[in-house]
Amino acid sequence: MVPVGEGQGLSLVREESVVAALWRTLSGAWDEARPFDGSYDHDSARSTSALIDEAILRLLLNGLEDKVIARRLDISLRTCQRRIADLMDALGARTRLQAGYVLGQRARTGERRAA
Repeated sequence: MVPVGEGQGLSLVREESVVAALWRTLSGAWDEARPFDGSYDHDSARSTSALIDEAILRLLLNGLEDKVIARRLDISLRTCQRRIADLMDALGARTRLQAGYVLGQRARTGERRAA
């Protein structure tokens, strides 16, 4: 069983060559996996969060829809929408147009802070 492309659901794969290729790929990935030590580095998490926010802003500025951004970043649509709302709030923007304008002004003045 494998996920169906863009939609929801699963597809049953019976072709032996496809199943063998999937098995090799997943086994190889598992062999390369490292144990998760369970530790939490607050600075690292904050840095990762900032990178995600920058990616969201970049994709928004390129005109992508929320669902496309969520899919590209492998996050849920609701999480994507919440982060966009948080970014707009941090920018002091009530609309996406206003957020784009604020970001454009910051880029013109050389301000590096995204939100």
